[in-house]
Amino acid sequence: MCQRNEDLFKEIWENGIITFDTCSLGRMYEWEYSHSVNIKDALSYLFQFGCIWECEVTCKEFEVQRKQIKEGIYQQKYENGIFKNLDKRPIPWSKIDKALKRWESLGFHTVFTFELDKLRTIKNPEKSQIESLRQLSILFSTFPDVEVLFDSLLNSRDTSLTDIEKGELIELYESGIVCPGCCDNKKNNGNKYNDLFIWASIKKKARNTNKNIVFVTNDVKSDWFVNNAPRKEYIEEFQSETSQSILILTLSDFWVYCKPFIDMPVDEFILQSTILQQLEEKYDDCYEPQITQAVEDLLDEPNESNDLIQIIEDSLDCCVDMLLLDEILDCDISYYDISYNDEDNVTLSIYLNAEISLDAQNHTCGEDWSPGCDSVLFDIEVAGTIPIKWSSDETERILLEDKITVNEIINIEIISNEGTDDPDDYNEQDDYDEPDDYYETYDIDDFDEQ
Repeated sequence: MCQRNEDLFKEIWENGIITFDTCSLGRMYEWEYSHSVNIKDALSYLFQFGCIWECEVTCKEFEVQRKQIKEGIYQQKYENGIFKNLDKRPIPWSKIDKALKRWESLGFHTVFTFELDKLRTIKNPEKSQIESLRQLSILFSTFPDVEVLFDSLLNSRDTSLTDIEKGELIELYESGIVCPGCCDNKKNNGNKYNDLFIWASIKKKARNTNKNIVFVTNDVKSDWFVNNAPRKEYIEEFQSETSQSILILTLSDFWVYCKPFIDMPVDEFILQSTILQQLEEKYDDCYEPQITQAVEDLLDEPNESNDLIQIIEDSLDCCVDMLLLDEILDCDISYYDISYNDEDNVTLSIYLNAEISLDAQNHTCGEDWSPGCDSVLFDIEVAGTIPIKWSSDETERILLEDKITVNEIINIEIISNEGTDDPDDYNEQDDYDEPDDYYETYDIDDFDEQ
């Protein structure tokens, strides 16, 4: 993948349109389940967010072929491609290998092909061995339930060609110029024009929406691809006529491009999104009300308050009657844990290290006074949620929105004191007023008499 195509695909995935030809849609019946479900996930995500579109020609063409592909795939893949050849003597392994390479070599489960390869060393496989393989084929011939998705997709057509436009395209086709579908000129029905109609519809959609497009096609004949790359003249024609860009991909290449978006783990998404920045901005304010309230509640608990008093007494080297929150000096995110809690949100436990200054308070002889302040480190656990914007019905894939809500502080614990302040700093008269009777006064004469 070149960087330019990667960047263009990312832009189209987020803001453009992705469309498939009939053959690519049919692969969801023809590929082995673990591969076809990948494409289903991609299509269902794109459909949910309005990023997928199919032209009228593709909808009509696939509606005609859909049932035939679905009902005939087992016969095509297994009976005709594998077992009919296993019954021949000698076994024509070249024909079997040809069948295995169809459908981009993604049509058969690896367990099935592994067991099939075992028979290569046997000149005349027994019927029981072939029957065991047949049972495996039945087990692995399932495909994802895509009917509701296809029903919705095929009913969403909104761009069609006029009879005049079709007439002009037919004249172009018959002129013999290289154009999409020209390799189908031997067809004896009207379908030979369909690729050109689809191409014209895609350009019309790009003009109407001012959006770039990814076109996924498995028709890799020379009328679309040259040297395994889309025809350059088509890309230039598209840009010239629409002022938009197009990326033409095979279905296999499409999955390579979209896999990073569909398969991104939650922790990787958090690192690549603005989630951590949002959290940092939220806790950058040292007087965040939730933290302030949590510390004040902690100071109201006798056991916790006594522990904090002991820490401050050790630091200030004097007795302390009570503590008051002075200020939150710093608050940093130390780490976070991820847990899935429901279908709508991912829950995070966010752990903060907060340095908080506490003001020591004493009451002596009817007067309140402070021997000083010191800071204490707290470990604070906060519950946050990230909304899930899409999840797969058949895999564990989820895609998250790039925003987080911090719900509440669920735990706060004392870590240690920093010992930042020297108690001697508070011995100056201007720091606090000592009561007149705080120290006993003695007459010097009393000592002389003794």
